[in-house]
Amino acid sequence: MTMQRKAQGFTLVELLLATMLLALLMAGAYSGISAARKASVSGEELIDRTNRVRVAQEFLRRQLRGALALNFQVEETTGEVRMLEGGRDYLRFVSTMPGHMSRGGAYVQELSVEDGPDGNRLVFRHQLLNGFDADNPKVSGTRWS
Repeated sequence: MTMQRKAQGFTLVELLLATMLLALLMAGAYSGISAARKASVSGEELIDRTNRVRVAQEFLRRQLRGALALNFQVEETTGEVRMLEGGRDYLRFVSTMPGHMSRGGAYVQELSVEDGPDGNRLVFRHQLLNGFDADNPKVSGTRWS
């Protein structure tokens, strides 16, 4: 009596089924990783935007808290002395500057809201009080969005 051994291995259908299951698992893993990456990038952008707003708010608080009762403009016709000037889109006052930005002394500082490429921007301008001319301000500035 001869016994025939059946050949061992996988059939073509079994290989195709295994390949299809592996492809589905890889597609699911890729979509999960892609969604996690997008969520991470979105979260980092939100944190960055929040940090920029927080830094700008802290700077503004410090500058406004340190505002000085010094005049920066006298109206020649009326004799009106201005220590604070403002409008719908700007605020001008006198305050000291942080040490790393200052050359000593009081500064006329202006905060204004201006149009930017991505919407409105808060613009900060400053000039030493000594020599400030409100009609022709020579201001330097830093921008925060």
